[in-house]
Amino acid sequence: YTTDGANNPWPQFEGRAFIKDKITNDGLVIGPTVPEVMLSKAEALARQGNASEAMNVVNALRKNRFMPAEYVPFTASTPADALNKVIEERRRELCGTGLRWFDQKRLNKEAAFATTVTRRFDGADYTLLPNSNRYVYPIAKKYILLNPEIEQNPK
Repeated sequence: YTTDGANNPWPQFEGRAFIKDKITNDGLVIGPTVPEVMLSKAEALARQGNASEAMNVVNALRKNRFMPAEYVPFTASTPADALNKVIEERRRELCGTGLRWFDQKRLNKEAAFATTVTRRFDGADYTLLPNSNRYVYPIAKKYILLNPEIEQNPK
């Protein structure tokens, strides 16, 4: 699922993708990455109560991110501790991929991870509450025009 982008430097792809530098002839990468799959597996293991296996998966990924002398493996004493470490590793590892938004939306359904986000911009404060309709993307108008039975997501 890659394209060199030679004929389309700004693809009209409508989905999640990772765009790489055209100079290296790398193109559009569509779909989950290895780190995303590994961290999803680690999260599932932690949620199933298998803290040590969850940390093994996270550490298999993390050991490639540090110099050998600086690497310290993660440990977790409980499944909840493992889950917290996996979620934090997702924040670090998947930074810039656009997945944080979806993680926040997904995790806000759990009281332990529900987060109210407040930002100040141009002298005004903006707050995004857990489970707010503002986590929902609007449906593109062209799809609603193609099928009038589709209702726009609430704002």
